[in-house]
Amino acid sequence: MMTNHGPLRCDPMCPRTSGRSLVLQLCLLAVFGLNVQAATLFEYYAKDWEGPGNNWTSKTGTHFLFYDTWGGSAPQKGSSTIAGVPVATAFFDGNDYFTSPFTSAGSPWAGLKEFSLSLVFKSGAAGQNGVNDFWQQRGIVGFERGGVGQGEFAIGIWSNGVAGSTGLGSGDNGTSAGNINDNNWHTMSLVVKQENLAQFSQTVFVNGNQIATSGLLDYGSIGALAAGGGDPVAMGLGAIRGSDAEKFVGEVAALRFDDEALTASLISSLHSDYLGLIPEPSTSLLMGIGALSLLVIRRRRAV
Repeated sequence: MMTNHGPLRCDPMCPRTSGRSLVLQLCLLAVFGLNVQAATLFEYYAKDWEGPGNNWTSKTGTHFLFYDTWGGSAPQKGSSTIAGVPVATAFFDGNDYFTSPFTSAGSPWAGLKEFSLSLVFKSGAAGQNGVNDFWQQRGIVGFERGGVGQGEFAIGIWSNGVAGSTGLGSGDNGTSAGNINDNNWHTMSLVVKQENLAQFSQTVFVNGNQIATSGLLDYGSIGALAAGGGDPVAMGLGAIRGSDAEKFVGEVAALRFDDEALTASLISSLHSDYLGLIPEPSTSLLMGIGALSLLVIRRRRAV
């Protein structure tokens, strides 16, 4: 029974017990506003999608992507090879795309001031418009409400490559990842980090390496990611939802959204196995050694 009713304080030397751990987390949350319960809000792997006619459910949480054919040609199930490993993909031909449910419940990101959006994709398609005009780009994935600085996010192909963008500022801001619409498989991460109460930064990583960062940007009047709530305010995969711009042409193998700014080392680790799509090199090596050892044992027994 707890008998100490003194003031709540953070003890950096406290042992790792569940009670002290909870107190420490509450202290961090209260004093620094840290998200001590960071989580992956949704994860999509093409291998888990059953193909045309089926919604695509996240491995994490309850978020799902809605399958429809209003554009005349829905995404198809595909296959490819990444780092020598066969993988399932979702293939987009530029005519249609997935969306999330048209409700606020389909917006688990609502209220976040920092986040990370990671994608495994391949495309050789050209884009259009400027790096900051994400609503007019060839959208790969995004959430767009209309107007500038409306609490949105996107990854799209612009006139000079691929960009990660947000509408967290007073205007919209894009950060270029370079010309990675080169018909090769890439991992790309857009990491948005709250730097202080009034400012944030956004950084793009390609294949585990930092490519560019925005520097400090001021939060706009909304100052956080917004919620959806009705057509066309929903997330799209294969388009930036609500946009009149061109839709995605290419393949997507995995998509992940975290409610924190992932570190550079973690981004590098995620790329090492393409967000979990392929065995890590160490795992593959151990499997190979194990198979070789088993073969040697069998040969010895045969002799």
